[in-house]
Amino acid sequence: MPVEMYSFIHKAYKLIADASNCPTIKLVLDNFCQSGQLVNSLKSKVFFSKRVPTSTYATLSDLLDIPTTPNPGRVTLIKSVMSSLPYYYMQCVALLESTCKQLDRLNKDFLWGSTMNKRKIHLLNWNTVTKSIKMGGLGIKKSSTTNEALLAKLNWCLLKDKDQLWAHIFRAKYMSRNARLDSRRYNSSHIFKSVFKG
Repeated sequence: MPVEMYSFIHKAYKLIADASNCPTIKLVLDNFCQSGQLVNSLKSKVFFSKRVPTSTYATLSDLLDIPTTPNPGRVTLIKSVMSSLPYYYMQCVALLESTCKQLDRLNKDFLWGSTMNKRKIHLLNWNTVTKSIKMGGLGIKKSSTTNEALLAKLNWCLLKDKDQLWAHIFRAKYMSRNARLDSRRYNSSHIFKSVFKG
């Protein structure tokens, strides 16, 4: 896409202030699509300034057929900082479901700008937010899903990677002679039980 056209579209989105401008923007985008370039509405997002009333978000989004998104800086912070902080623990310990829900709640509140004293409206369902970008979400991962994936990776390494010292020790201690993992042993460590869940 030419840079000039992209800049125009980017600026046009920023100029939308009321519903009367939406048909014009859609017409411009439709004309642009006739050039052979396509606008994927699932990958597109509409951003609103703080001065646009919350009640108009859904209306404008529906008219443009493009979903809204919260502050993109907050999404980036959640993906790069807040979601990665518990990774160290998640990759070797199965977190409690209540802990995962609390982590997700912190991410939700930060995303929408809620605080202990002031609750804000969550414009999108958390299940929608945690979908991949291709599916119309924001690509933020649920804590429980991330925990399961990291433990599954560790489980895979335990079974397939013969050279790692930790895997060798775990196999010697917890694998029976028929080469199956035995998580029912009463003296299994918490870490091994977590890896077995993966």
